[in-house]
Amino acid sequence: MRIQPANCKKILSVIGLPHSGTTIVSNIFNSMDNTYCLSEPHWILLSKPTALTFDKIATLEYNSINDLLPAIKRHLSNNKQFNYGGVKETYRPLGTVKKYLDLTIQISDIIVFTLRNPLALYNSFKKISTSPMPISRLEHDYHMLIKEIDNCKNPHFTLILEQLCAAGDKGAIQYINQQAHGILKIVGDFKLNPTNYKYGNHIANKSKQINK
Repeated sequence: MRIQPANCKKILSVIGLPHSGTTIVSNIFNSMDNTYCLSEPHWILLSKPTALTFDKIATLEYNSINDLLPAIKRHLSNNKQFNYGGVKETYRPLGTVKKYLDLTIQISDIIVFTLRNPLALYNSFKKISTSPMPISRLEHDYHMLIKEIDNCKNPHFTLILEQLCAAGDKGAIQYINQQAHGILKIVGDFKLNPTNYKYGNHIANKSKQINK
């Protein structure tokens, strides 16, 4: 499973609200032979600077948090194995991390936004927290992300988690290709490999299948 054409070198990033499918989508890209997607590296560097791991790529030399995406671009240009590389960041419309979300959107050659019904987001948070984020806040952040998508000038497309799950293992590649509208094309048989990232949903990180 890989992205065509193989001679491109592009920054490919995934952005969406927490629990909206960002980890599953980044795992799909990480399962490709010529692509990698680091899990929330800016957020990790802000909160736990020593916890950042690179999984598929053993080393990535960067000078500062501001240099991370340019470092990925340099790494791609010097690496024969990978043609696409980028980051997965959960969308937080406020605070310092918004600066790096804006930077990600500006630098990325292709952006994959993920969306999920706000009520489903709320129910997902309820499973892991006794005081989940109010649904009014989730709806606010959801609409903020929609505005971000509408204003995005770089090549981008949107994946809806409910539709991706409904497509299942056999239809996942076809669904992504349809939503991509020619921005990218995935070829090969579908597979989902576990990753060793510290951030993102731990079950999704280690899962070998997409479950609804």
